[in-house]
Amino acid sequence: MKYSIRKLALAGVALTLVAAACGDDGGSSTKAGGTTTVATSTGSGTGSSTTVKNTASDTGVTETTIKVAIHGADLSGLVKAGAIKGVPEDASVGNSRRIQYYLDQWNAAGGINGRKFESVQITWDPADPKSYQTSCQKIIDAKVFMVLSAGGGFPPDSTPCITVDGKTQYMGIDAVSAKQFKDQLGNFIGLAPPGSASAKAGMEILAKDATLKTAKVAVLRSDWDFANEAFTEVDKVAKAAGINFVYSDAIKVANLPTADANKNVALTVEKVKASGATSVISMLNFTNFTVFPTEATKAGLTLKYNILEISSGMCTSFSAGQLPPEMNGASCVTHWNNFRLDNTGAKATDTPFEAQCRKDFEATYAAVDSVGKGYPAITKTNPGVPYPGFKDGTGTQLDMDQSYYECNIMNVVKAGITGAGGNLTKKTFQEAIYKVGLFDVAGIAGGKGSLSANKLWLASNVQQVAVTVNPDGFKAGKDANGLYQGKCLSPLACFRTVPNTVTPLTFTLS
Repeated sequence: MKYSIRKLALAGVALTLVAAACGDDGGSSTKAGGTTTVATSTGSGTGSSTTVKNTASDTGVTETTIKVAIHGADLSGLVKAGAIKGVPEDASVGNSRRIQYYLDQWNAAGGINGRKFESVQITWDPADPKSYQTSCQKIIDAKVFMVLSAGGGFPPDSTPCITVDGKTQYMGIDAVSAKQFKDQLGNFIGLAPPGSASAKAGMEILAKDATLKTAKVAVLRSDWDFANEAFTEVDKVAKAAGINFVYSDAIKVANLPTADANKNVALTVEKVKASGATSVISMLNFTNFTVFPTEATKAGLTLKYNILEISSGMCTSFSAGQLPPEMNGASCVTHWNNFRLDNTGAKATDTPFEAQCRKDFEATYAAVDSVGKGYPAITKTNPGVPYPGFKDGTGTQLDMDQSYYECNIMNVVKAGITGAGGNLTKKTFQEAIYKVGLFDVAGIAGGKGSLSANKLWLASNVQQVAVTVNPDGFKAGKDANGLYQGKCLSPLACFRTVPNTVTPLTFTLS
């Protein structure tokens, strides 16, 4: 199946794998280079060791190096357009440091299996849909072994250009559809479950709310393929539960500039009003959704809101801070757990893995301007404070919380490259990850995640969180409990977890 645009097809772009003598792609290479020492099992648990010569075993892999691309969003367009507030225009540079930190640490220790890492940074612009394919072309031209997502947000419908047409491994943060996971044949491994899996589990949780069964519900959803797949699952659960959808048309946002997409979302207000809806379930990305509640209020609507997280950053500490006051009390079902506060006021404590991730994050941003130009160095992260940090109403600097995402990605990457040994290919990398199976996770519901050939996403649970708005948060400093106005860990709006709602995700690829 081809996903690239006509320009790519005409260019005839393809990646040629340089296979190892023992590789899965045929051919051989006998170049001298580094070596890898691997254990040979004897059945006793001790075993012996064997030295295996590294080979130029795949695209971007030599005997002594592994070339990777760090893939991040250039947010300058969204910042200038006012779609995202309070972040540095050069965020892509700062975000890439979360990946580069680990590469530098591994290189300083001699690399992994005798190979050191070379990296290139490639960006895309959420405000310019043409840049999705441009960044894909740059990745293909760079001939890297692997793409590492920094910050997330790349459109799911655009990843197959990299993974299928470009035959490149992608380690991502965001959700893609179940079909896309299948089509990418293990070349896309991510943190987030397929949108359809999250949507089904989330709707099953929402369906337990008796008030939703008597409401007239409008569903806000996009026209991306992954969103259509997710809505199919939501619709099935709703019909079985007797929930009445009075409006559920797909909103045209796919491949549109953010400003145009948001205009279409705003135009939906009158359609929702005409439907008589009393409740809204949003399945939109937060950069598209946030215009709706304010416009709905202007139109005289009073609505109850729920969110089903099926794509990038819909329910995170950062997105909470961007939500309008109409969202107070709104429920979200999400696989993330980076909120650090529940709705009883109890604060989360780091697991040992999260604590190590926090140390790594603080080391990444120990210099002035490392977060972004004009931003201070991070002295100590503050749990629950969203990116990129800011001053509170008393002038006290609040350094942001760790991002959690990249630490998870790089933990999996290290396991896969280590386990693949001297014959590093996409196949041996993937097989090594599946062999590990269960991983500690940071900022993901349930504290553990798994990967296998039929489960290519790390998150294994979802949970319910609720929006708490904080309109007076900047009027004073922290209270005795470390909260602003007794509500959130920062002066901004926040999500607070609902205790005892962690629910396993049972969905796997058939």
